[in-house]
Amino acid sequence: TLPEGWKLVIVNPSSAFTFRPLLPEVATGAFGEQVACEDVPGLFKGINFEFVRKKADEIDLARQFILAGKKTIRYDYLILSTGSETNFFGVPGAERHSLKLNSISDSFRIKKALLAASRRAGSGIAIIGAGATGSELAVEISVFMRSLKSSCPVVLIAAAKEPMPEVSVKFRKLVLKAFQRNKIRLMMKTRVSGVGRNVITAGSKKIRADVIIWAAGIKPASVKVRPRVRMPEGQFPADEFLRLKNHLNVFAVGDCAMILNPDGSRVPKLAQSAVLEGKTAAVNVVASISGRPLKAFSFNSKGFIVPLSRGRAVAEVRGFVFSGFMAWALNRLIYLSSMHSLSHKFGIARRWIFDSRERKD
Repeated sequence: TLPEGWKLVIVNPSSAFTFRPLLPEVATGAFGEQVACEDVPGLFKGINFEFVRKKADEIDLARQFILAGKKTIRYDYLILSTGSETNFFGVPGAERHSLKLNSISDSFRIKKALLAASRRAGSGIAIIGAGATGSELAVEISVFMRSLKSSCPVVLIAAAKEPMPEVSVKFRKLVLKAFQRNKIRLMMKTRVSGVGRNVITAGSKKIRADVIIWAAGIKPASVKVRPRVRMPEGQFPADEFLRLKNHLNVFAVGDCAMILNPDGSRVPKLAQSAVLEGKTAAVNVVASISGRPLKAFSFNSKGFIVPLSRGRAVAEVRGFVFSGFMAWALNRLIYLSSMHSLSHKFGIARRWIFDSRERKD
């Protein structure tokens, strides 16, 4: 809670908070946009709060203000949480000819393209990137296309030797079983050199696809900052209290921040780490205002879950790997805990219960 006399100002181009882990299911029609979105202004009723629906164009760290359109917003403490955007790695044609998945509007574009592909004979779908997002998308899309009575093949392309190289061998085996069950073609150790009407690999081989989705990586969203800050890999470097180095009243969290654990390891870019970072930054801002000691940040993963279509998921919790409906249900409980308003949690829970009943029927 903010001390008396202080005001919270949020600057964001959209009034909706989008929970990105649910976007693959919005893109394939499993859920509507209202499941993945919450109204930001509605979350702060009863406190001294202002919402500025604009993009932050420039941040002046020396004079402590933000330029957002024609509006100048002055601050005493600042939390940078600018998020991320798709990283196309300079691949020719990738940004122009492939679809991405960063927002609700991106989900709608993918769904529209899939519906069109389902009506065309001989269509193909290519997903570039076999991390968690690409793997989930491949299964979700395969299930979605079958629900449309389409035999449109799905191919998953990645430069890595195997899908999701960051997970354990047992976890990966269960994901591979899901790929086999859904007849997803894998093209690993395949580097993409260009995207147009086809996907072009490093060996000049062309892979035909009517729908091409880029899920090969993200990068921090760019924002103009002055004076210039040294940003390794485009990320704001944060200290153990999540403060921007050399700026003790500025904090950085989420995909835009480079945060290290006490042992020197990088904190992964996950929803669970971002939530904890946000909470720690908020506590430290209030502590700074009140003159209390700050809380050092440390992240320990609670586990890893990848949904693989309705009623199925693969999970790893404290070294224990399991799959199926229980993993899916645990995934839903974790998602619910990440939502903010009780009304939104209740609405989502009701939708998921009905969906589970329909699946059993």
